[in-house]
Order: sequence, then structure tokens, then C-alpha cells
Amino acid sequence: MNLTLRAAGRRRCAALGAFSVLVRLIQHPNPQVRTHINGTLYAMLGVPSLRTEAIQQGAEETFRAVLSKTPPPDDLLKR
Repeated sequence: MNLTLRAAGRRRCAALGAFSVLVRLIQHPNPQVRTHINGTLYAMLGVPSLRTEAIQQGAEETFRAVLSKTPPPDDLLKR
């Protein structure tokens, strides 16, 4: 996630194909990992080339499917 804080890091992640890796991790069982993945995706989708790639790969459908399968909040979120 730290790599995506700067524009150069986001462009490098896009060039390396990080989007496909992040999408695979979006359903990780650990809620802390999912939080970081979501933040990283948010930052990276600001890169036009990556956003275009995401649209072409059907990101919206993928995100909607993940949201429909998301379990209710666990105890970690209640603390």
C-alpha cells in the first residue's frame, strides 16, 4: 500500500500488473488485509491506464460479486 501513495509508485504498480493480484486478494479472510487491499485499489484506480484495464477486465462486476458475498462485520470492527 505504501508504494501506491506516490504517483510514480502507482504507475509502477500498474505497469507490473498489480491489479490482477489485488483482485485475487480482495476476498482474503483477514479483514485487515481486505482493508489494505481496498485502500490500495482506491489509490490505484486513480491511474487512468489502470482504470481502463480494470474496466476491460470487468472490475465493476467483480466488486459487486465480492460485496454480495461479504460476511457481516466481525468482532474486530466492533472494538
